[in-house]
Amino acid sequence: MELKQAVQHKVERGEVWIVNLGRNKGCMQSGVRPCIVISNNLANAHSPVINVIPVTSKNKSKNVLPTHVPIGNKDGLNDGSTALAEQVQLVNKSELVRSIGKVSSKILHELEVATLVQIGLVNKIKSITQHGKSQMVACKSF
Repeated sequence: MELKQAVQHKVERGEVWIVNLGRNKGCMQSGVRPCIVISNNLANAHSPVINVIPVTSKNKSKNVLPTHVPIGNKDGLNDGSTALAEQVQLVNKSELVRSIGKVSSKILHELEVATLVQIGLVNKIKSITQHGKSQMVACKSF
C-alpha cells in the first residue's frame, strides 16, 4: 500500500527518498537506502522512472573523489552521509518508499557538478569564493 502512494506522490528534483534499489552486483549500491532525486521536474512529473543518486554513510574516506558529495546529517540523513554521483541509477517510482527531506540548493549544485564530472562533460572542478560564499565550479573539457 505504501509503495502505491509513493507512485502517485509528486517527486521533485533534490528530494531525498528512501528507495528500494533491489539487489545489485559488485560495488553498486543496493537495498533500501536514501537516494537524492537528480532527474528534472518535467520528467519527474510525467515519467514512471526517475534518476537518483544513492547515499551512503559508510565510505567516509571516499569523500576525496570528485563524484562524491558530502551531505552530513542534514535533510533526514545520518551524520557522515555522502552522495555517490558515480552511481546515478534509474528507478521505477514504484520503488520509492517515502520522502525524508530535500537537499539545499548548494548541495544540489554540488551534485550537478559531480554528475557532470562522472559523465565526462567536464574534466575538473574547482572551488571558488564569491561574495563570501564558497561554491563548486565545473571546468569544461571541450
